[in-house]
Amino acid sequence: MSRAWLRLTAGVFMAFVVSSAFAQGKGEVPDSLFDKAVEFIKRAEG
Repeated sequence: MSRAWLRLTAGVFMAFVVSSAFAQGKGEVPDSLFDKAVEFIKRAEG
């Protein structure tokens, strides 16, 4: 898999997390979701 594909996937995931937080009316990403996103990106980039 190419790095560009991994970055795109991570970007889409982050956008989903952020939009979910805004949809809930919080305006900020809960720590647990942020930690999951960071973990996901680190795993994706190897």
